[in-house]
Amino acid sequence: MRILQFCAIVALAALSGGCVAVAAADGAQLRSGVNDIVITQQGGIRRQVLIELPQKISKGGHPVVIGMHGAGGPVVAYNRRLKPFVNQYGLISVSPLATETKTGVTAWAFRADAKTNADDVGLMKDIIALLDTQGLVDHARIYATGSSSGGLMAYRLARETDLFAAIAPTKCGMTIGGHEPLESTRPLSIMQVIGDADKSYHGSSGKYPMYSAQQRMDIWSTFNKCEKPVFTDHGTWTSTHYDCASNKEIELMVLKGVGHSLGEWAPVTDKMLIQFLLKQRK
Repeated sequence: MRILQFCAIVALAALSGGCVAVAAADGAQLRSGVNDIVITQQGGIRRQVLIELPQKISKGGHPVVIGMHGAGGPVVAYNRRLKPFVNQYGLISVSPLATETKTGVTAWAFRADAKTNADDVGLMKDIIALLDTQGLVDHARIYATGSSSGGLMAYRLARETDLFAAIAPTKCGMTIGGHEPLESTRPLSIMQVIGDADKSYHGSSGKYPMYSAQQRMDIWSTFNKCEKPVFTDHGTWTSTHYDCASNKEIELMVLKGVGHSLGEWAPVTDKMLIQFLLKQRK
């Protein structure tokens, strides 16, 4: 595993029209395989990110999939999950590490009012700008997925940035008052994977009240100007598919009798969501 260090001192570059403030401290370049890097954000916050490049590098850029682990998850979580698809589809997998909370658990600032010093939205922009320094990004094909806390973060990214062609949150809710699309939000495709025994499937109350799975699909399908959905029962799971304006899609995949742990379903749903994501264009 190649160890590199990069610094992101100011707001990034390629996304703001200024000069790129991301550079390899040792002059090294990202290479095929797994690159273990550290991005230093404003305030000196150091963020570990695993970036895996395919063996064959394309001059035209690659689709990029950012995978965000659940609360307490390790940085390797999505690197392991996305690894089978890197060379198969020629994509770049990105697995960042969240920051520790006061209880010592790694978690994402999945709402703008989350109590954290880390800029998780800025981190995603830093990562794309870093990849841009080598011309590695196909900007029409940038995607985000995540599980639990990471899935919630995917909804925040969809709401607050225009980076992504599509997101695929799994085994998570969608917060009321924190994840609805804004007037400035750009329409994008969404695939939600959740078990009907998951704690947030029917919605929830508490510190961060959640919409039910159907309510969140209703919100985003209205925003995306979708047609009437098509429901299909596949036996052990169901799908509800929406075709939307501007070639966007929404897919709700519900696993029957499955709770918050996807277990043996994870490799199956990962493949399905990757195939869904890679069809989408910004």
